[in-house]
Amino acid sequence: MPSLFSEPPVLIRLNTLRHMLPVFVWRELREQYAGTRLGLVWNLLQPAMMVFVYWWVFGYIWAIRLPGLGEGGDVPFILFLLCGLLPWLAFSDALNRSANAVLGRADVVRHGNFPVLIFPLARVLAAHLVFIPIILGFILFLWLSGWQRDPVLVLWVLPLLGLQCAFAIGLGLLLSALSVYVRDVPHVLSMVLLGLFFTAPILYPLAQVPEALQTLIWANPFTVFAEGYHRLLLESRWPGWGLWLAALTYAAAALVAGGLFFQRLRPGFADVL
Repeated sequence: MPSLFSEPPVLIRLNTLRHMLPVFVWRELREQYAGTRLGLVWNLLQPAMMVFVYWWVFGYIWAIRLPGLGEGGDVPFILFLLCGLLPWLAFSDALNRSANAVLGRADVVRHGNFPVLIFPLARVLAAHLVFIPIILGFILFLWLSGWQRDPVLVLWVLPLLGLQCAFAIGLGLLLSALSVYVRDVPHVLSMVLLGLFFTAPILYPLAQVPEALQTLIWANPFTVFAEGYHRLLLESRWPGWGLWLAALTYAAAALVAGGLFFQRLRPGFADVL
């Protein structure tokens, strides 16, 4: 019977991970707002407030519409924006949290042979879990308001979100390990995420990007995910097997590279911290 505090050379054994991960994910969700009156409710309240502000500005004040999207003609810009923005917020929050996952648990890392891999994993999963109810609520709104008429097609948003989460886990493992040795990583990450946000089709449709810049936009890995959400939710069409293959490749490559990188640097954590 493996010990809960033994760490195999490559990955934590699946049965150990299965028992520990839910506990640490729950801990991540509670810890951020520990001692507050609303507690866990803040996890949903702050993102929901952000959605309300965007909706007020772009849906009612500016009332911008995008032509040529969806089956119903012009689409309100706020619907297009939220299709890509909500998953992006989960993705960026996951990476920001995971970058400090090991640094924030230095006392545990220094004492005992604890499975440190659990910390970035829990933070990435917790970040995505916070946004899942909001994303599902937005999808329900699209369906009730008539913008989405194919509930079967919409179900494919979940596996796409799962691939995004896997991609974030791989990157989170890499960032959390690298941050132990290079403390500038979280600061550099904020600038990289800003660049990724503005070079992915979140604020603008891919069709409006000049042809000369299309290669740059597709070089952004989040473009694959943002374009998939837009096609599934607003355009009611299959994203295409090429897009699914790209998302799967990003997720698999990040998991393998992040896992190997983390395990390679793991033995030196205690000495550096």
